[in-house]
Amino acid sequence: MATPASQTTIRNRLEPAMAMARDPKRAGLLKVNVSTVVLHNDKVLMIREGRGRKRGLWNFPGGKAHLGEKLLTTAVRETLEETGIAVKPVGLLALYVDVRGTTKPSLRLHLSARMLGGRVRIDGEEVLDARWFTVAQLRDLNPKKLWNPHLILQTLVQLDHWSGHPLKLLREVDSFLRVA
Repeated sequence: MATPASQTTIRNRLEPAMAMARDPKRAGLLKVNVSTVVLHNDKVLMIREGRGRKRGLWNFPGGKAHLGEKLLTTAVRETLEETGIAVKPVGLLALYVDVRGTTKPSLRLHLSARMLGGRVRIDGEEVLDARWFTVAQLRDLNPKKLWNPHLILQTLVQLDHWSGHPLKLLREVDSFLRVA
């Protein structure tokens, strides 16, 4: 269970990106990616990316938020599009903020999610494969086979201990978020 102190820490970590997002000169410049960590029967759903620099690498299902789209909506939509699995986000596991540079800060959120239904199906282009892994299998996987192994493994550590911060934090963020 998240404590008020940990919720304050999350808000503090969000503040640099949110300040840039609220700046009228930078309105709409925040890049937001939302991924889900879907845990079902003690296994985590992973996708093997099919495009760009990520091609062939395992990653959590997720993607970029559309302009005006709520963060939880992005998580549900991207997971369904990429895997065929319907989910319900349950907590904020990890938050990564990058405000380097002056024009386009980025925010990456990893949400824990519960599977509601569906069966794994992929398009073979954007996503080459989707599989269920145990956390131990992911930890043992060669890091060169993971997209951003540091972030994935760090998120899995969070998953070991809890399901995440309450989602009300994301609803607060949504109230003033302007994504690119």
